[in-house]
Amino acid sequence: MNIEAILQWISTHPEWAVSVVFLIAFFESIAIFSLFIPGWVLLVGVGAFIGSGNLDFLKMALASFMGALTGESLSYYIGWYYRDKIHHWSWFQKHPQWLEKSQDFFHKHGASSVAFGRFFGPVRAFIPLVAGISEMPPLRFMLINIVSALVWAPAYLLPGVIAGAAIEIDKTTGATILISLLGMVIFSWLLVKEIREYFIRKKYHHTTSAILGIPLPVFKGVISFCCLIIIIKLLFFGKLYAEIADLFFRVVSVISH
Repeated sequence: MNIEAILQWISTHPEWAVSVVFLIAFFESIAIFSLFIPGWVLLVGVGAFIGSGNLDFLKMALASFMGALTGESLSYYIGWYYRDKIHHWSWFQKHPQWLEKSQDFFHKHGASSVAFGRFFGPVRAFIPLVAGISEMPPLRFMLINIVSALVWAPAYLLPGVIAGAAIEIDKTTGATILISLLGMVIFSWLLVKEIREYFIRKKYHHTTSAILGIPLPVFKGVISFCCLIIIIKLLFFGKLYAEIADLFFRVVSVISH
């Protein structure tokens, strides 16, 4: 799928953007189809058009919400009505791992998997299917589906909105801010990951390698924390703070427009 061509078409035909965004979110949310639709990348690209002022945030967020809601609802009802036959479908017999992973995730996390599973890549579209197969009450599924879609839709657009708004400030400065913000996200994630890993190993008395006598998860956590502090200092106490404030107000303006 030519992502660049699709985004270029959207930029030259903004009157069709609502319909296209709906279809992207719709197919991104249907089991099997989601494996072939680069929905996240496309929605981030749409977000960049929003950030640069070419598309309306509320319209795109609503289209994304409706597409995701409709797609996952369809997946759920397919699972509900064909629960005894799905395992025998040829595609699932060739690729049983997708159904198995989704069933493990659903049985481990229960109803919350419908909400949190929405943010876990291609597998997320199989969770509603499994919810239907497992006969999760329809009303309960729909309530969780609606609430999680309300969060998912703007969350998938927002990175692109920030990128688009940053580039509008100044390409060089915008790129610096984006790289710095990405660094903050990465090192924050690494810090949380290493802290979690350390306590899990400690709880179950697992041995771990060490550097200079310091447990490896702790050592990596300290490095991540130091990098995070350096980036925060450069961003908020350096010369970029004014540009960051400008970016913040641009994003707020685009979203509330």
